[in-house]
Amino acid sequence: MAAFFVSAASDDDPIIVERSRETNVVAAGEWEVRISRSYRFGKSLDGKNDTRALGQERTFKFCLHDTQIELFVRQLVGEGQSDAASSTTCRPMRMDIRDGHVHASQVCNGGSVSVEDPETNRTSTQPSRLHLNVDGAFDDASLKIDFESRRELLARDGLAAHHPDLMRWSIAGRKMGGC
Repeated sequence: MAAFFVSAASDDDPIIVERSRETNVVAAGEWEVRISRSYRFGKSLDGKNDTRALGQERTFKFCLHDTQIELFVRQLVGEGQSDAASSTTCRPMRMDIRDGHVHASQVCNGGSVSVEDPETNRTSTQPSRLHLNVDGAFDDASLKIDFESRRELLARDGLAAHHPDLMRWSIAGRKMGGC
């Protein structure tokens, strides 16, 4: 939108109309984004049958341009990054973003878990695999992304009773107003 300014010094001076340069205005909003605690549950690979919350919920507030929401979602999902240890080898993350929905997955190999055999009470180190799955939705005023990280044993050797370690957490955000 162009703005016009009219100035006149006196009745004898001509009226001068000046037009300002058009500026690109990018809408932005103040966002509040909450990262939930991680929840580990089910019978885990270490033999403990428990459910527990890890870490703490965190909330952030910041200004985000409306044109950067999809890029922000890509960064939140991790686009090729995993919480796997440096000793693991991860395949590239597969991410599909369209029509306000995001789906992503990644598999990492090379980690290990200490497992106690219930019959012998001996602890052994078993190779494991990590699967990360992400599902979410977003628009220009809100976002919700759910994460599930599942670690499973590769060699079962009589340990079929052990279920995968599961970790779940989510990221939710909403536009609070302008900034």
